[in-house]
Amino acid sequence: MSLFKDYQVGWIGLGSMGLAMATRVQDHLQTEGLPGLHYFNRTASRGQQILDRGAIQCQSIDELVQKSDVICISMSDDNALKSVIQQISSSESDLTKKTIVDTTTVHPYTTKEVAASVSQRGVLFVAAPVFGPPPSAATGELMMALAGPRREFLDVLAQAFRGVIANDVLIVSDLPEKAVLLKTLGNFVVAGIMEVVSEAHVLAEKSGLDSQLFESFLGKKFGDIVYSDSNRLTTGVYIPEKGQKAMSDLHLAIKDVQHGIDSAEAVGARLKVAEVAMDNLKRARDYSEAHGGRALDSSSLYGIAREDAGLDFRNDIVRARPEEGNQQEDNDIRVDSLIGSNLSYGLSYFSGWLIDVRERHPPRASLQINKFLVMEPLATENVIIKGQRIAYGVYGAADAQHPVVLVHGTPSSSLIWRNILPGLLSPGIKIYVFDLLGYGLSERPIDPSVDTSITGQVPILEGLLAHWGLDTFHLVAHDIGGGIAQRFAIFSSERVRSLTLIDVVSFDSYPSKRTKEQMKNGLDVLIKAKDEDHRAHFRAWLLSAVQNQQKLSDGILNVYLDYISGPVGQASLFQHQVRHYDSKHTMEVASRYHELGKLPVKLVWGANDSWQVVDWARKLNAAIPGSSLDVIDNCGHFSPEDQPEQISAILATFLKDNL
Repeated sequence: MSLFKDYQVGWIGLGSMGLAMATRVQDHLQTEGLPGLHYFNRTASRGQQILDRGAIQCQSIDELVQKSDVICISMSDDNALKSVIQQISSSESDLTKKTIVDTTTVHPYTTKEVAASVSQRGVLFVAAPVFGPPPSAATGELMMALAGPRREFLDVLAQAFRGVIANDVLIVSDLPEKAVLLKTLGNFVVAGIMEVVSEAHVLAEKSGLDSQLFESFLGKKFGDIVYSDSNRLTTGVYIPEKGQKAMSDLHLAIKDVQHGIDSAEAVGARLKVAEVAMDNLKRARDYSEAHGGRALDSSSLYGIAREDAGLDFRNDIVRARPEEGNQQEDNDIRVDSLIGSNLSYGLSYFSGWLIDVRERHPPRASLQINKFLVMEPLATENVIIKGQRIAYGVYGAADAQHPVVLVHGTPSSSLIWRNILPGLLSPGIKIYVFDLLGYGLSERPIDPSVDTSITGQVPILEGLLAHWGLDTFHLVAHDIGGGIAQRFAIFSSERVRSLTLIDVVSFDSYPSKRTKEQMKNGLDVLIKAKDEDHRAHFRAWLLSAVQNQQKLSDGILNVYLDYISGPVGQASLFQHQVRHYDSKHTMEVASRYHELGKLPVKLVWGANDSWQVVDWARKLNAAIPGSSLDVIDNCGHFSPEDQPEQISAILATFLKDNL
């Protein structure tokens, strides 16, 4: 018996996790030539991604129930799940042969209650909570726990979901609530670790022990999970910038920890660590309310531990932010002063982040490097290339035969592809992204002799290709990433299946006129500028890269600025990026652009690009025989930010035509 071949599957709920899992299922169905996934979501537009892949939209829950044999559910909380179950239970359809597979994180009692409700209508109810973040869901690398009656059907579900939604599936019990209890216990352990790490950091600070040294020790001794939690504290993630959302919502954490406490009380046990964590989480909530409802992360219990020890709720990183009104006055770091500074060798730096890049652990899958704000990084793994740690991410089915490598430009990171990637992940496609050396989450070398220019980045790309085991691949690049791609495609054309260049540098098209003027007038003012002045300058600079400024006005603009600002990010920007704005790297190969004519080449340009004006696109188009040019209206230089839907559609069509 096969789930996907013998049963029609439906999906209710397309939040971050639900959409990622549903997309994996739909891609599998399409690959196998099976009927599409039926789906329903209250906000219909959330389903566009899977609708474009062949899924079938239902207009109501009742319609989905009528047309589906196995109904998967992914909701946000207990009340949302109860509402859906009530609608299913009241359906006039015959439910006696239906199965519900619920992935929602709820209280075990809620699961027991809803399972009993639908079982009265003859429904088989299976609890299937999952462990892992949305990026893991997008790559099918979750852990899933299954529990419910009919063990033989649990085996069918496990076989179907393994490799599609999850890489590990546990069969827990014939009682659905037991799988949810396992999830609850997992959440308790997560909260407990955060409480312990928070208290330990406060003791270290009060005792004069260097927090970064302590964090490095935690990573080496206790591994990625403890290191990641520590990093959320030391980088200020626990209290987001004003106006920003939390990475992990404080109120949801209170709900999850309370589930654990209630479950313990129900059987006459106590989770004392959970009770301590709950008290601190609630006090953090009080702090939030006292500060105008300011968003706090679930790790904000660290702030309470600080207050209990007589420290400010906000650590130095948070207080240094301009909006906190207590920023540091001395921000006089120059590019040449980065060497010999108090930043110790072996660390990778970016805007207040200190990631130990010595070999704490061998490179392996799913090493998580926390985000500073609410944006999930695409580069979630890392590897040593040419002695430098490079952050990267891989998305798509393990057996996909069509690799696509995306190369970002300046001053950005692989995050610029976050709205492009979903539209490219069709069956058979595997996407590879990475942060250039000196950019994003990759290492920021202290040694100025380390080459982070366009030419210097080519060996980094070659090293990553070797690590990924890629011989030939499709290459997509933006901005100076296009310079890297041009050099690689000219010198290694036999390895490039197709080449897409988006608003790229070429010939002597850069530095831009604005940057040249600043270089001519001297960069000292910007290098020495206070952080708030530096951020204000580059905020305006980044906004000039889009025609529709609201596309950058929210959280992502601050993420861009965080990578290039602060006492380290600011110096890194000039040492690793601006210092290498030199057209010699493209002029060296400009006379050979005609050689790219042996490849399928697509040029994509924003009609309103003020950094690389469209005239350069037409000149490059003329220089590459057989290349085609698409100019996008109402679009600036950061076209993946400005018009991601159009960029995705153009790329998807071009790739499909050249598979």
